[in-house]
Amino acid sequence: MFNIKLSDFKVGEKCYVEFEGNASRDKPKGYYEEWIIKSVGNKYVTASGYRFEEHERSYGGLRQKTSFCVDYVIYPTKKMLLDKLETEITYDLIKDKFAGFLRNKELTLNKLRKIKLIIEEGEIE
Repeated sequence: MFNIKLSDFKVGEKCYVEFEGNASRDKPKGYYEEWIIKSVGNKYVTASGYRFEEHERSYGGLRQKTSFCVDYVIYPTKKMLLDKLETEITYDLIKDKFAGFLRNKELTLNKLRKIKLIIEEGEIE
């Protein structure tokens, strides 16, 4: 989704922290906070006592450096975080719409043709 790098963060600037895993318990879906970047090194960004690293997985931002469950993911801008959350919500909506044949009856053939056209074009304008 994003190609976020350590260099996207600057000491003293705000970052936007998405709560994941255990940290997201008792929090509404998409809960996030603003934190301040304390340091930026060659391997890690530090904010609020936690280290974050680049990764190959699909977290979106930099993930918390941990050998356990990732609890926090940081983004350099609020827009990046909100775009990621909107993508997840939209994907879930589409997935629910196509969850089973009985649910598909809610969509007319005309609507299904429009969806098919968008998918085949591979680009939405």
